[in-house]
Parts: sequence; C-alpha cells; structure tokens
Amino acid sequence: MELDSGQQAALAALTAGTAHGFYLWGDVGRGKTMLADRFAASLATTEVERVHFHGFLRALHRRIAAERAPLPRVLSQMLGDVRVLVFDEFHVHDVADAVFLTALLEHVLEHRILLVATSNYPPQELLPDPLFHHRMEKAIGLIEEHLTVVPIGDGPDYRGAAPSQERTGFAAGRWVIGSGPDGAGDRADRAARPVTGQPVVVRAAGIPVQALHVTDTELVCTFSAVCEQAVGTHQYLWIAESFQTVTIVDVPDLAAVRRDALLRFALLADILCDRETALVVHARSEAARLLLADEPPRDASRTLSRLSLLGR
Repeated sequence: MELDSGQQAALAALTAGTAHGFYLWGDVGRGKTMLADRFAASLATTEVERVHFHGFLRALHRRIAAERAPLPRVLSQMLGDVRVLVFDEFHVHDVADAVFLTALLEHVLEHRILLVATSNYPPQELLPDPLFHHRMEKAIGLIEEHLTVVPIGDGPDYRGAAPSQERTGFAAGRWVIGSGPDGAGDRADRAARPVTGQPVVVRAAGIPVQALHVTDTELVCTFSAVCEQAVGTHQYLWIAESFQTVTIVDVPDLAAVRRDALLRFALLADILCDRETALVVHARSEAARLLLADEPPRDASRTLSRLSLLGR
C-alpha cells in the first residue's frame, strides 16, 4: 500500500525511536492501526501483544473478578513478558475506563514496555466531559510526558475505498434498505433477506438475547433485541466471537433512535469490525442518518467510517 504524505510523516516519527512509546492519533480511516502494526512488525522482538480497547478491558474485568486481586497484580499477570504493547482504539468516555487506562499507563512505564497506542483524539480530548475530565488528567500527563505524540495529519478516509472483490470479514457484510424479513422492499432485497423460523434465545455472556434465527455461523436478530435491551460490551464480544455473520433487521431511521440505543449500535459495529465478523444490516434508511439524531454518539464519525466498509 502506498502511503500518503500524512502517513509517511507519521511512520517516519514512529521509526525515529522513543524511550517509552507512541500515541498515534488522527481522524477515522487514516490508517493508524495499519501503521502501528507495520511499526510493531519491524521491531526485533517477538514479544509483541496486540489488544483492542474493548477486548482488553473485558479481559481485565474478568481477571479482577475471578482472582479478586489488585489491579497492578492483574496487569502484571496479563502482560507477563510482553515487551511491545499495541493498544488499538485508545478512547475514554467514562470514569471507570479512565481508572483502568491510567493504571495501564503506569504499568507499562514502570516495566519499560514499549506502548504503541492509536486514537481518534489528541490526549487533551480524552474523557472530554467537563464533569469528569479531571479523572483523566493524570493519564494525559503520562502520555504527554513519556510518550511521543504523533498526529497522522489530515487526509482521506481509506476504509470505504476497498475494492468490492477484496471484501472479507466485517466488510463482507451489507447495508440493505429494507427493514427485514417481512418489511417493504424490492424483490431482490426480499430474496436476500434471512429466512427466520421460531424465535430462540441465546445466552450472550450470561445475558439472554432474543434471536430470530441462529446457526453455527450466523445470528439474526432485531435492532430492538441487541440495541434497546440491557446488553453491552461483554455480550457484543461474545456474539462477535461466536458467529461469522451477524444480521440485524428492523433497524429504524437512526435519526429517530434514542441515545442509549445509538451508543449500543455504535459499540456493536466497533466490536464486530475489530473482530472481523461480517455485519448485515436491514435498515429503513442510510447509516448517515445517525448524524441527525438529537444526541448522536460522540464517535459517530468512527461508526460511519466502519459502516462505509459494508456493501450497498
């Protein structure tokens, strides 16, 4: 892949050397993950661990609950002999995440683990809520003092530019205008919709989720079942790891959807994309309508960048 000028400058900064690591940030679809992985692969060590925000925090929660051990000890057990940690999607929207990520930064600095973090935000914009931003100030200080902050620069969003013949994983999915198996739409759309039988209940990380159809490789459910109920990160990770394809039907006009449901939908898309699980959406309107919601997700641009990978 030929790098644009912003990517070339960022890669040059990564290869210039650093004592503790890098914080690579920039707009969605700018190739941050690709650059971080390319840099890590060039290092003369095999002790490289790559984690994604959601998966890492889930594993951390599980270890703390199972072992009832203090956070520093759990981090030591999880990272072990790791010498390079690639942390994809370093973003913070609540106080609990701030506590965990501050502890992570302290651990990697103390144990001289080279950290390569990617983010859509400059350090000062992490946990931007003025009521809670102070809880992230220590972590921001650690980033700015010890890591090399590398902006990737303005440029195109490359996610939606992949040729159709290369669509695999998450991008093998589609965004179909048509609410679902029984909704309105043209004949071709109806033919492509999933065939559903009797509804079934799957237990996603211990939480019951109503499904329209389940096979060894595919889960079919309504938007209401996965985005308007009490489900979250742990359930979405379980779904992404259990199925090759997730089909969501009866997706309403996102401009009219409540904030909590929009946040869940954005989270689900993020996790499925990271785990390369195909997403098929049967919706009443285009994904970009979420920008017109009363309270669109703060990471709406990232969500739309991921959804642009889906075939139309």
